[in-house]
Amino acid sequence: MRNDDVALIQRILAGDETAFGSLVRKYQKQVHALAFRKVGDFQNTN
Repeated sequence: MRNDDVALIQRILAGDETAFGSLVRKYQKQVHALAFRKVGDFQNTN
């Protein structure tokens, strides 16, 4: 898994937008869950 991420990051740095999308999709659920735990409610605008 880690080598895959390194390869994706290298491709991103070379300008490969598809690789960026792949990296985002790979981690978006985990990032969303972390943000939700920190914020508590995404509908809260206060």
